[in-house]
Amino acid sequence: MREGGAEKMRLILAKEWSNQYDVEFLLLLKEGGLLDLIPKNIRVTALNITRYRNVLPGLVHYIRQQKPDVILAAMWPLTVIAPLATRLSLQKTTCVISEHGIISAQYEAKGRLHEVGLRASMVLSYRLSDEVIAVSKGVAKDIAKLSSLPLASINIIYNPASKADKDNIHYKKPFNTDGGLSIIAVGRFKKVKNHALLIKAFALVRQKIKATLYIVGDGDLRDEYEALIELLQLQQDVVLTGFVSEPATYYTHADLFVLSSEYEGFGNVIVEAMSAGVPIVSTDCESGPREILENGKYGTLVPVGDVDALANAMLESLEKDHDHGILKRRAADFSVDKISAQYLEIMFPDVVKN
Repeated sequence: MREGGAEKMRLILAKEWSNQYDVEFLLLLKEGGLLDLIPKNIRVTALNITRYRNVLPGLVHYIRQQKPDVILAAMWPLTVIAPLATRLSLQKTTCVISEHGIISAQYEAKGRLHEVGLRASMVLSYRLSDEVIAVSKGVAKDIAKLSSLPLASINIIYNPASKADKDNIHYKKPFNTDGGLSIIAVGRFKKVKNHALLIKAFALVRQKIKATLYIVGDGDLRDEYEALIELLQLQQDVVLTGFVSEPATYYTHADLFVLSSEYEGFGNVIVEAMSAGVPIVSTDCESGPREILENGKYGTLVPVGDVDALANAMLESLEKDHDHGILKRRAADFSVDKISAQYLEIMFPDVVKN
């Protein structure tokens, strides 16, 4: 249960389903920053497995013992293992798999041999699942290309916006900007999020206006970002907050939200920012952001990797007036209630229809 988008989305849905269903998290290892956020009424079971090659027998044994009605598996290679395990268990368990990222991009650096294995595993195993879900049209196209499944057979269900605890949220201002503007980004410190690009773009912004950049998150690249901040002499203007379990207060008090990713499966943080009515600037990376923002209708899209374009878009957004209400209404399209219902209709079609 690390602090990733897919894990957070699962936690949001599990909380919603636990009001009516018996929900259980089945983990390889019982660890991760989100573990303590799982409500007490949701069971957490660990297979205590550290190698993926040992997951298949462990999962088969679990299904035979517990006989779950549905298994919802996320992220390759678990999405390959789960359908096979379900079939081998000889139980009536429904297996639904969901992908949250552009897999071809995620593993591109692994080389041609890995790509062949990736494609072969998906071609063979995805057909054994009862349903396949993608979190965006872009992810669905990537799955279809890799697995040779018909695009029409893949269900597209967007990720839900987090239900923030609104108690005193408007009073808990996390910023100290001395009258300047507040710009935020939210995400783990990893290469694909390209926070380095954002920091460089912010350096250009800071030359024109008084502002502070808050990057909400943590990760292996923290030392690299701190070195870049020092190199650009932004120590007083950029704050690395560390992991924040509930970033709603940051969204609520921000003047602008920026996503600088190289690619995204969806972009949960964009929806979270829109829920608070925060203006959006995002790289026009493959998949999610363009779909969420409807080709720029609800925010500004800029080319991936373009520092000047990102900086200019940030300045333009900060200088103009925004309809915060229309952003919130767009975010409502991704409400937990709506997304939860779409999943339930796929996992329990007979129950939901009745």
